[in-house]
Amino acid sequence: MITLLKNNLILSPFFLAVLAFILRIAGILNPQMYVLKESDSFLYSLIHNLLPYPIGQSILCTVLIIFQAIWINKIVIEHRLIENANYLTAFMYIIFMSLVPDFLGLHPFIVGNTFFVLAVSEIASTYKKAKVSGTVFNIGLLISIASLCYFPFAIFYFFASLALMVIRSYNILERVQLFFGFLAPYYALAMILFWRGELTNLFSDYIWANVYFPRTLFTLDKFYVITLSIALLIVVFSLFSYGAMIRKKGIQIEKITDILYWIFIFSFIGIFFWKDLSIYHYLFLAFPASIVLANNIFLIKNLALAEILGLTLVLGIFAIHFILI
Repeated sequence: MITLLKNNLILSPFFLAVLAFILRIAGILNPQMYVLKESDSFLYSLIHNLLPYPIGQSILCTVLIIFQAIWINKIVIEHRLIENANYLTAFMYIIFMSLVPDFLGLHPFIVGNTFFVLAVSEIASTYKKAKVSGTVFNIGLLISIASLCYFPFAIFYFFASLALMVIRSYNILERVQLFFGFLAPYYALAMILFWRGELTNLFSDYIWANVYFPRTLFTLDKFYVITLSIALLIVVFSLFSYGAMIRKKGIQIEKITDILYWIFIFSFIGIFFWKDLSIYHYLFLAFPASIVLANNIFLIKNLALAEILGLTLVLGIFAIHFILI
């Protein structure tokens, strides 16, 4: 399995798609309908209502995760974040996104993360480009749409501004373009809601209501504590792996790696921007952590050990889905 993902760039995407459906088969065989909450956005509610069947939502969720995994892997290959072209990052991302049964439903985060992944790809593409006005506008636009699905993505507007400063020199005009890109979807949605007489709902029920200190942050629930511990372990491991990520690599790779690590920081800040905080928020870590862990798997010289590790991860997910839960 690991050997295929390392060496066969043609078959790997097809294998990953099949693997994703296999790993998430519990959500397809026994699909759970996402229950809309007051904190959910108009945009996500529209998607939810257009697809009111649990099985349809479960399949769409898996398709979106496959797309995100392959696109993240495209970023890794295009910008040489791992030494040789391979699909280990996509594999690790699918593992993270399928880890527990709670991740099998079409949560607003899954939809929003699709646009966030595209935004990070656009940020990375601006390195050493002279004319990027359209790209910068698109970055703001994509992050804005992501936040209209899952509001904590709004904090990543500041992440985008910081990331552009890391990738390229500071330019006030680009910050203006980023701001108007971010503003555009909110303005368009405000006009629609104004026409429907529901404009106040956007501000009172979605924006202001979701700027909220999460009461569940320090809960002593056993499952929550275990999940938090695993998340912290992943962050600590990723921090200690920073040297291996940038060793003997160029400035471009180092800068793009830096912005990936900033995602960890902004993910924590994002907990103050969602009233109904849940385990799904940990999936913010999946993007950067999948790249870090894939790089570590790639560095394993013993192929048998790498294969055993990959098989253990797959079997571990089946155990969690069908035995332990």
